[in-house]
Amino acid sequence: MSFNSNGLLGDDAAAWGRGNREAYRDLFDDLLACNQASQELLHARGPKRSQAKEVVATCLFVRCIHHYAPIVLLLERGLSHSSRALVRVMFEAVATSRAIAVDDEFWLKYIRQDEWKRVKIINKMRGTSSDVFADARELATPELLAEIRGKISEDESRDISVEELARRADLHDWYIAGYTYMSPSVHTSVRDLERHLRFDANGIVAGIVVTPDDRETLALGGTAGWFLCLAADAFATSMQLAVPEKVKALMTSFLAHLRRADAVMNASPSR
Repeated sequence: MSFNSNGLLGDDAAAWGRGNREAYRDLFDDLLACNQASQELLHARGPKRSQAKEVVATCLFVRCIHHYAPIVLLLERGLSHSSRALVRVMFEAVATSRAIAVDDEFWLKYIRQDEWKRVKIINKMRGTSSDVFADARELATPELLAEIRGKISEDESRDISVEELARRADLHDWYIAGYTYMSPSVHTSVRDLERHLRFDANGIVAGIVVTPDDRETLALGGTAGWFLCLAADAFATSMQLAVPEKVKALMTSFLAHLRRADAVMNASPSR
């Protein structure tokens, strides 16, 4: 199979994707079932406009669903590197959803950190002489900064790290094992670039890998599915809805996929 003409956007890649989906039919069936269950839950009841927490919880759940869809599509095409980056991004939304669900007051702290982030962005634009930000620097007056800082002081707002979100969401183990592990894919670290190399039996570079692969389909698919189940559970809690039985069953299924991925990885010879 040649990928030299159109690479991962060509007909060969599409055919590979169809074969990959068939090879992991159980996983992809569960991934689609989870998406359907999440859509049904999302539309079960809209947020009450007077309940800010419900509005925030709904937006976060939508964000989780939006991250989830391209992860599934990328995994089908064997684009594990991009999938890994998106799974990491999805984790932040899932952890925030759960942190809000378990603490009735946390949603307000989450919203108020926006002022802190505004100051950080404004300071970065004011700290550069680039013409690109000339108009922005004119708008970012000392008076505006003083106003925002006054709001920060009044609200006692502060930055909330992903690690804190993970702790609040009781997902710190996932933060260490998943979020931190996937960071190199987002930041394009040298070690992560090795994934694009093929090595011989002696550990010598033997070529460049440009074709799709399924080595992480189970692990990343199982993780993404598990994350969406957690997000659905958090959304149901915030909205005072019952967690669908289908979501509960899928949680078990995705854990089984992850255990299977673990077994496959442990059985595979190291490079």
